[in-house]
Formats: sequence, C-alpha cells, structure tokens
Amino acid sequence: MSKYLAAVAITLVTGLSAPVMADWMDGDVKYFVGGELGKTWLKVKSADFVEDDRTRALGIKEKDSEFKYKNPIQYGIRFGAYLDENVRVYINLNQLSGSESKNLLHVSSGDGDGDLEFESKITNRQLTVSGDYLFDIGDGLGIPVKPFIGGTLGVNWAEVKKEMKASAAGRIETVPGTDDSKSNTAFAYGIQAGILGQAGDFDIELGYRYLMHKNKFEFEELGEWKMDNSQTAYFAVSYRF
Repeated sequence: MSKYLAAVAITLVTGLSAPVMADWMDGDVKYFVGGELGKTWLKVKSADFVEDDRTRALGIKEKDSEFKYKNPIQYGIRFGAYLDENVRVYINLNQLSGSESKNLLHVSSGDGDGDLEFESKITNRQLTVSGDYLFDIGDGLGIPVKPFIGGTLGVNWAEVKKEMKASAAGRIETVPGTDDSKSNTAFAYGIQAGILGQAGDFDIELGYRYLMHKNKFEFEELGEWKMDNSQTAYFAVSYRF
C-alpha cells in the first residue's frame, strides 16, 4: 500500500509540475499565495511492543503503547501557480503541536491521593510540494466550485518530548531523570482531495490530506517509537495574482 501511494504521489506531482518552467517562460502562469488551518490525526507508537501472555497478565494492551495526540491544530502557508484552469502546483510549509498524557499509577492513602503520569509532546513540521488537477464539474451547473485531487512529496520533521510527572496534595512535579526529547526527519508522500470555490481573485477550499512518513525516535529506556502517517482535514484561502 505504501509503495503504491508513493508511486501515485510521485506520478501526480512530477506529471503536473513538468510544464511549469515552459509556461513560466511564456508568461502564462498565474500565481497564488495563501494559508491553511486544519485538524490533524496522528499517533506515535512503540515499534518494539508485542502483546503476549506476559503483557496480558499485567493488563497492558497495544493501545497502552501508543500516543494519540489530542486535537493538534495544523497551520501553514503556501505559494504556487496555476499552469492553466485545471492544473496547479504549490509549495506548503505546515506546523502543528500536540500533547497527551497517560496515567500509569494511582495511589490512595490516608494522606490523600497521588498519580504518576507519562506525558508526551510532539512538534511536527512539513515542507512539501503538491500538484492538483481541478475538475470543471461545477461550470456546467453555473456553480464556481471545482473538486480536485492531487499528490504531495516532501519531508516531515518531528520532535517528541517525554517526561513523567508525579502529583500529590495539589502539587505536580517532573520526576528527575525522566525528561528527554528526540527528533527525526523522514521522506513524506501522499495524496489530497477536496473542493475549491472561487470568488473574484480568491480561492476557498476544503480538503483532506493523507501523508506517509516513517519517522522514528530511539529512546534509551523505551526503545524505538515510530510515527507512520498523518491525516489532516483543512480549510485554506489563497489569493491569485
């Protein structure tokens, strides 16, 4: 599946962007600049976890070895060009951050309750090139809306920070020696689709992007963790000039 998706993304981006230089030399390109805001779904999970009799006896499940970050909001900017009415290529620079915590231990005593939590934070940045084909379905209906589909290639940089926190009697403190961070850069590729509407010189779009990126993070005491993909539903506005 991942090899097929990579092949589709490469074919779409290279095929749609090949005429850029020729059209630019002829002065036929119409440029645009804009921004996007979206919600991203991603998770980091242990590459070494194996669910067996030992882990089941301890009550540890596969879901306990992964972090699904809560409501990470992705934002970014883009710059590109329309080669004609149906083909566009553009550069994206996007970023997001998110966090999640898991309760590892809860203790109750006469002095009060206490908790031990494992907290993970992620920062993710993407630099990519995309190419889209826009369909003229809305023109025949008198509606200035164009569905589109395309491919994306680039790099995905991510940093994961982890630490353990102990809370008791209303106080929260980081457990000494448990804070650490790792970063990694990986090749990214994927596809996107959506609907684009035009109002004057403005493009307004709703889209969905699926990116594969095999980021890996090696923690000394936790082993290897990985982030395989990200999915983003986004809203973008661009100005054509």
